[in-house]
Amino acid sequence: MTRKSSNILAFLTAFALVFSFIQPSSAASTARTSDTPLIEKENIEITSGTFYDLSDEDEASTIYGLTQGTIYVEFQSTSSGQYQSLFSVSNSTSGNPDRHFHVYMTPQGTLGMELRNTDAEFKYTMSATGVLDGSGVNRIAFKGDADAKTYSLFANGNLVKTMSQSDFKFFSDISGLDHVTLGGTVREGNQYPFGGTITCAKVYAEPLSDETLTEMTEFTTDPTLVLAKENITVKSGEGYDLSEEVGAETVEKLHEGAIIVSFTSTSTESIQSLFSVGNRTSGNQDRHFHIYITNTGLLGMELRNTDSIFKYTFNRPASLEGQYHGQLAQNTIALKA
Repeated sequence: MTRKSSNILAFLTAFALVFSFIQPSSAASTARTSDTPLIEKENIEITSGTFYDLSDEDEASTIYGLTQGTIYVEFQSTSSGQYQSLFSVSNSTSGNPDRHFHVYMTPQGTLGMELRNTDAEFKYTMSATGVLDGSGVNRIAFKGDADAKTYSLFANGNLVKTMSQSDFKFFSDISGLDHVTLGGTVREGNQYPFGGTITCAKVYAEPLSDETLTEMTEFTTDPTLVLAKENITVKSGEGYDLSEEVGAETVEKLHEGAIIVSFTSTSTESIQSLFSVGNRTSGNQDRHFHIYITNTGLLGMELRNTDSIFKYTFNRPASLEGQYHGQLAQNTIALKA
């Protein structure tokens, strides 16, 4: 049967082309817990020296009064700052620089926390070294458990540090809290600025279980492979049609995923599609997606449903190698959404 409304093509004048399409497994994209967070934020870009203020959120006063709870953050830092606050509650008024809590990271891979209401009253700190990718994506969690009288840090699928305190304290024990923030600590003195992306941040009123937090912070190593082809030779001006392959309909319905292509190009065409999904019916020439290369080594993509609805494009010049040791080079590229 031939599809009339859409096509999936791997289209390139090439030899030894290997194509695969991967969608994330559910374990990677959702936190498996029935508890409802007080606050949940996603996809926050933070310029170093600024912060994302949550103080006007309806639940801010509830957070200030917590006697225990859990903080979860997924992030990627682009800053070289030595200490970078991921989440903080603080007293920003003059003369109270030491009344705050924050969970922080360092570029060297340390994850730590400080819970403080001046040193004379209490100052609880703990850290775990070498548990983060300083420039990569990390998932971390901190929890305080009033019944167990413990504090715990989790990083990338592991419980990395636990500390017990017979005189257990939490946010409600810090005087005069007036700020809850992501990406910095609002106080006199060092504000520990973070720079980068906070993909997801959640605050829970209860200490989640160790098992839940281990699962929430882990990264899957088993994505779901939807469609794959190997060693495809494509003649100039022709496309290799994948529309009838098992998995093609799944590809057309994906809302996120990854595409990986290894190829060697013999073409001199200015724009060469590596992979495409499209609507080939009359009058719909602008409804398509493709990853493409150029004969100058540029790598790019276009995602389009007519310009008036959306048209997303981006590219990177000089991404690809044309020759290696005098021979046509094999390149491997990937796109993730």
